[in-house]
Amino acid sequence: MQGMEERPMEVIDLIFAYYHEGKRLEDPELAIFYRYKKEDTNVRVQPWYNKEVYIKLYQDYEGRDYDNRHPYPYIGIQVRHDRKRNKRVTYTWNDAHNNYSR
Repeated sequence: MQGMEERPMEVIDLIFAYYHEGKRLEDPELAIFYRYKKEDTNVRVQPWYNKEVYIKLYQDYEGRDYDNRHPYPYIGIQVRHDRKRNKRVTYTWNDAHNNYSR
């Protein structure tokens, strides 16, 4: 978010507030965030997740490659649950490549 590049925890707090205030009534599971406890994340701060999203905070020195070189932290968000289909989001090569119009 522009202007908040150096304050990623404030952005994450906004995400939490979105789920606690707006989504709680729709599905109580969405308001509960857990910490990812495994050590396979290659980041210093343990990620958070709920039923719908997985949030990973990269410090300014973590997770960089040639396409992602900037001097501030960033947040990675993965969708875990598709509300419209009411099922877990998964990746398959067939879905990703055969459903693409060329």
